[in-house]
Amino acid sequence: MKITGLVKKIALAMALAVLFTTVPNVDAYAAPYRVYSKDVHRTSGFSTAWYKRTELYPVDEVDDWGVMITYGYDTWWTKEDYVKKVGGQPAGCEAYGYVVNSEGTWNFTNVVGDAKLTGKADVKHTGNSVYYGVKLRVYY
Repeated sequence: MKITGLVKKIALAMALAVLFTTVPNVDAYAAPYRVYSKDVHRTSGFSTAWYKRTELYPVDEVDDWGVMITYGYDTWWTKEDYVKKVGGQPAGCEAYGYVVNSEGTWNFTNVVGDAKLTGKADVKHTGNSVYYGVKLRVYY
């Protein structure tokens, strides 16, 4: 069965909708929180392996609330896009990284609290459009 371009676009739209609206389950009696996100969009540079460590600011109005992430493209075993080593967020907040490829395949790192580092989220590389990002859960 061959998948048409329209079906791929619909799958990508659905995956992005789930990614940007889904929040991991939280106990109903837990403290209220708000989720902020920020990502980096790459559309080239997928011929050789590379990585970059950068600081993203999910809460734009708070300049010192940066979260460090390492993201990149790996060719060692298979071609994959990844986010790892998410951390350095403000105390009392939780952060997790995510990656979404051009076909809408996505993955999250584990959630991490108070300046520890997450594991790795990776997806098989397809196409020429990838989003690497972080979500920051701020409790209030």
